[in-house]
Amino acid sequence: MRRKNKLAFLSVFMLLSPVFAFAQQSGIEGIILTISRIITTLIPIVVAAALLFFLWGLALYIQNTGSGSEAEGARQKMFWGIIALFVMVSVWGIVKIIQQTFVPNASTSAGAVDKLIPPDIPGRGGI
Repeated sequence: MRRKNKLAFLSVFMLLSPVFAFAQQSGIEGIILTISRIITTLIPIVVAAALLFFLWGLALYIQNTGSGSEAEGARQKMFWGIIALFVMVSVWGIVKIIQQTFVPNASTSAGAVDKLIPPDIPGRGGI
């Protein structure tokens, strides 16, 4: 076990060494930006994993509709997949609302979601 921990630490260090060597960012802002980029990259992966978990449960449920215990296990997988998706999307929405409330002109990485907000109607003075 100890050897695995050393190997994992060495692997992470080797992967992050270019960050330490070349990306001489300015203080805490650079660290926050790096963490933000990592989280922004991981969010779609986690949402996709939750969706695949739900679909896997759905496939198992369809396959095992006759047996009670296996269908119940598949139903539990579907339930927890939906709960995971709901929690992730809800937290993302709450963060977006708080961000727009306190920092309305901040640039976001949402991209496509900002296009869903309707533009102001000319002559109405905004909303």
